[in-house]
Amino acid sequence: MVRVKPYLFCLAIGCWLGATPGAIANPEPGWEPWRPNETEDDNWSFSAGFSNLELGGYMDYEYTCTQAATAAGQEPVFEYRLNSLVKAIGTGQVQYRCLVNDQVVAQHTSTATLNDQPSRGCLIVQSDLGTGLNVRQEPTVAAPVVGFLSNGSQIMVTGSPAYLSEDTTGRTWLYIPFQQDYAWTSVMAEAGGHINYRFCD
Repeated sequence: MVRVKPYLFCLAIGCWLGATPGAIANPEPGWEPWRPNETEDDNWSFSAGFSNLELGGYMDYEYTCTQAATAAGQEPVFEYRLNSLVKAIGTGQVQYRCLVNDQVVAQHTSTATLNDQPSRGCLIVQSDLGTGLNVRQEPTVAAPVVGFLSNGSQIMVTGSPAYLSEDTTGRTWLYIPFQQDYAWTSVMAEAGGHINYRFCD
């Protein structure tokens, strides 16, 4: 394990950060407030960076931050935030940003998963429209419906991170095992909207 400033722990499969108090107010819909990277006492943690592309992107982001800070003669401030899906279903996104003289000089977005999920891969349907979720062939409302999951139904998501896809309207879809095959269900219609799944009890 290599410790990379500022308090970001990385391995080949990802990076770890823990939540800290004192979050900045006024989060955007679907996102937690920005938090400083620094932490010494983790109450929970997440992993990020599940591909060479994501890890390389983070290294480019950190290099840009360092260069800007050096040019300004200031220490960079590193922050991160999670979207609402990470805590709700175990997989979502993390955004990192770097500030120099209170100005954002670089940002990076990566897939993120909770390290300690309440129910490993088990999710319960909780749609707020109708009595459940349509199961579709592709991640779009225009795709054929191949099945239906009633509210209260349980599914097991295989693999971590779960496979998510966002369509052109901003709707997020989850790839699930269904009838000895795989298909797609809507997780949420828009950022900050109702999430159609929760962890199993």
